[in-house]
Amino acid sequence: MKKVLLLSIVASAFVFGGGDIAPVEPAVVVPAPAPMVEAPSPISFYVGGGYSRIDADGSGIVEDTGSEVALIPGSASYNIDADNYLLLAGVKINKYFAIEGRYTNSFDDFDYKYNNQFGSIADGEVESYGIYAKPMYPVTEQVDVYGLLGYANTKISGSVGDLMDDSDFSWGAGASYKAMDNLSVFADYVRLYDDTVSGSLLDGDKVQVDSINVGLMYKF
Repeated sequence: MKKVLLLSIVASAFVFGGGDIAPVEPAVVVPAPAPMVEAPSPISFYVGGGYSRIDADGSGIVEDTGSEVALIPGSASYNIDADNYLLLAGVKINKYFAIEGRYTNSFDDFDYKYNNQFGSIADGEVESYGIYAKPMYPVTEQVDVYGLLGYANTKISGSVGDLMDDSDFSWGAGASYKAMDNLSVFADYVRLYDDTVSGSLLDGDKVQVDSINVGLMYKF
């Protein structure tokens, strides 16, 4: 009799106390997403062209040769300004590095200032070609800044002969803006030559040749 009463009490407790027991669901473990890995930039090729303003400054001891340049014997300083076209082509290894070749030559005769006397060289031209390593840094999706480190040959000539034809370490810096997917605008400064000339009319003269360049680049 006592056992029956005890079972009745236990059953009542389940009825009035909400005796239903909710099933226990297993915990679901959601794996963490894999970290995003940036895909390497594909190698691409590009070409470009533009305008180059050449400025050559020199000084040295010259002889009275009777030419258009050697107007006054003795110590001399001179400046040559030329308007050039610029052609370039390169391969972009990734977004941080490219290899680029450049060529520039004069549109027309160039002007010079020799010991504060002004003149023009008939058939004058300033020609240069070089190869450069081009480290780059993308400031934004549209803007890159870059450096140029390489080696260039520079030749200044005219009806009087070759004033200089020499090679030297060349360097520069600039920036480009991506106007369209495949088209960019660029502007840069390049030191083409900074050394003592040998083997030409300006032999022994210290000459510095700089260029300021603007143009367009097209990426394939």
